[in-house]
Amino acid sequence: RFEVLQQEGHRHRHLSDIAEIIEQSTLSDKVKSETMSAFAMLAEAEAKVHGEPVDHVHFHEVGAVDSIIDITGAMIMLEHIGWPHVRFSSLNVGSGMVKCEHGMLPVPAPATAELLKGMDVYSSGDPMERVTPTGAVLVKTLAGGTSQMPSGKIQSIGIGLGYRDGELPNLRRATLLSDSRDYGHDQCVVLSAN
Repeated sequence: RFEVLQQEGHRHRHLSDIAEIIEQSTLSDKVKSETMSAFAMLAEAEAKVHGEPVDHVHFHEVGAVDSIIDITGAMIMLEHIGWPHVRFSSLNVGSGMVKCEHGMLPVPAPATAELLKGMDVYSSGDPMERVTPTGAVLVKTLAGGTSQMPSGKIQSIGIGLGYRDGELPNLRRATLLSDSRDYGHDQCVVLSAN
């Protein structure tokens, strides 16, 4: 489990604020570039659903330190294992309503739904948000969509558990495969979640 503890209160940030934080860091150029690609894609989705230009979009929940660390941390992890090809299983978006800065919204929230266009999704389990805008942008940035697990030899498996309890297990599993001929890469990471 990775927990982000922060001192700052709820703070709204623009894409330029997040770019400044990332650019001033000591991260590698590739991690910075991939992180900013994700935030740019997220800003485009938010701009579309709000009918505003990208530079006017201010991030609420996803502008918080924990979301910045979630996206940057995913890029650091991928760099650490050599930038393998990434695939995601179909996404369980959940159901019901989610409370956010703009009030109660149907699941998936509008920006999440925009990011998930063209992806294989389903709804299962008790009502709750199961794919956040942060999760959706990582899928879109890293893999472009969802797919079946490719053939290969399993090298290692990692499992992360969420805090929320529900009808289904709240977990994410990453499987590192080698010799993945389907994509012409030496390694492939498949992420699946419940």
